[in-house]
Amino acid sequence: MSKMTIQEPTFDRMIVVYRQAGMKAKPSRGIFVKHFKNIPMADMEIVLV
Repeated sequence: MSKMTIQEPTFDRMIVVYRQAGMKAKPSRGIFVKHFKNIPMADMEIVLV
């Protein structure tokens, strides 16, 4: 049995900038930033949830 390497396209770096949905009673205008490294394209949807 031989060893096989599978290569999948990845994002070297991904930065997500977002604001959380707030309630009208207490609006929050904060900006959140998340930084990810080496994210496979197949997992990108999971990162954005």
